[in-house]
Amino acid sequence: MQAELEFEREHSFEAQELLAKIVDLATKMTTEFHLDMSWSDDYRSLNFESHGGMTKGLTGTLHIASDRVQMVLKLPFGLRPMSSTIRTEVEQYLDETIRR
Repeated sequence: MQAELEFEREHSFEAQELLAKIVDLATKMTTEFHLDMSWSDDYRSLNFESHGGMTKGLTGTLHIASDRVQMVLKLPFGLRPMSSTIRTEVEQYLDETIRR
């Protein structure tokens, strides 16, 4: 069974500006957490999964709406002890990226 971490941020960006910010966020997270990412729903959902390293088994989805961004991370058993650290880092990434 996996633990879930949920995040949500409101935004007031135009679609293209927000997409550029999400791509920046995805790049940072890919490097930090060793994630494979793919877009779906016409660039409204970013799906990610880690296949190696310390984050192996981490999966999640980032959904983009016109006024908010929502992210759900699913942590495998081995990452549960690090959930507060992961939460803090993701919160920081989101705050730096999504908020003006």
